[in-house]
Amino acid sequence: MDEMAAGRIAVLVGFLLFASCGDGGGTDALSGTCGKQTGSDRVLCLDARATTSAALQMTRDVTCGSAQWSNGVCPRDDRLGGCLSVFVQADGAKIQEIYWYYPSAMHQTEADVMNECLAGIETFVPPDGGFPPF
Repeated sequence: MDEMAAGRIAVLVGFLLFASCGDGGGTDALSGTCGKQTGSDRVLCLDARATTSAALQMTRDVTCGSAQWSNGVCPRDDRLGGCLSVFVQADGAKIQEIYWYYPSAMHQTEADVMNECLAGIETFVPPDGGFPPF
C-alpha cells in the first residue's frame, strides 16, 4: 500500500469515527419517554426524540417537568392513538413528540384522540404507528 492510499484510509477512518458520534445534529435520533397517570391508570405518555442531546434535554425539562423520564418507549398495550408535534429549534436541532392517549374519562376511542389532535393542530398517529423520518 502506498502512502497516498494509507492517507486516504486514515482520513476515511477519522471521518467515520467523527460521523458516528450521534450528537452531531444529523439524522441519528436520541429518544426518551415520560408519562402521566391517574391513580394506577396511565392516561398519557410522551415519546420524544431529537437530533441533539441538548434538544432532548430541553424536551425532558420543559415538556415532562416532574414526570418520570426513562430511555424507553411508551407502552403499546391499550393505547388509542397519539398526536405528533414536530419542532425545529433556531440552531437547526429537530424534535418530534408523540403524546399517546390511553382509555380515560376524556378519551375512550380512537376518534376521541383524532379530535384531540385536530384541536391542537397536530398529526394523528394510529395506535400501531410511530415516528416519521426526520
